[in-house]
Amino acid sequence: MSKKAWLLLVLCLFLILAGTALVAAEETGGFSIPWWTVDAGGGTSTGGPYTLTGTIGQPDASLCASGGDFAIQSGFWGGCPTTNTYLPLIAR
Repeated sequence: MSKKAWLLLVLCLFLILAGTALVAAEETGGFSIPWWTVDAGGGTSTGGPYTLTGTIGQPDASLCASGGDFAIQSGFWGGCPTTNTYLPLIAR
């Protein structure tokens, strides 16, 4: 192989490895809520159909967290929201 072919081969390998490293770095950017955080400020944040309300200086102290339809509990507020469906009672 000529010197030019070797240089082209090394350049292609470098670009492939650099591209792989960039893609691997992008994949690790998911959401995370560590158990040891302390909320930094109070107030309400809204984005799209979601609303998040926080209290200043309150440590995260609960165990309730979920995935599917988004349930989360933190600090000293009430439990995770639940929905009860009440059906009419028909008695004879």
